[in-house]
Amino acid sequence: APGVLLAVRGVIADESLPDATRHHALRCLAAVALDPETADELGVIEAREKLVESVLDSPRPELQGAAAQVFHNLLSASPGNCARLEGQPAVLDRLVILSGEDADNPAGLHAAGAILQLVRHSQSFRDKVTRQPLLVERLVQALRAGGDKQ
Repeated sequence: APGVLLAVRGVIADESLPDATRHHALRCLAAVALDPETADELGVIEAREKLVESVLDSPRPELQGAAAQVFHNLLSASPGNCARLEGQPAVLDRLVILSGEDADNPAGLHAAGAILQLVRHSQSFRDKVTRQPLLVERLVQALRAGGDKQ
């Protein structure tokens, strides 16, 4: 499995590849991130290398969405990743911003899901969120938009 992770990460990092190829690699990584054992390893690697984090800033909505899905799955599968992510304010800020974006942007729902996982697993993050009514409103809007799509 480590060889596969290295190959997928290499595809994601190669900006000369077509967006569709990078998108599929991110989706593969998101699927792998659902496994708790792999999610921990992947979370440690991401905290160090910030590869998926860099894709959150992509101008391409489909790449943003796939990157947000990776974070959502990493946090869903591993409370340890929640603790790691709390120490990465740039990622948190980007996920909060994405969670409030247009419902047609696939990143919004996954970003909201990632934030909700943090709220679920971290009392300190939950306390921060409850003191920010705008963030709570954004999360509710994202969840409603996600419910409407289903």
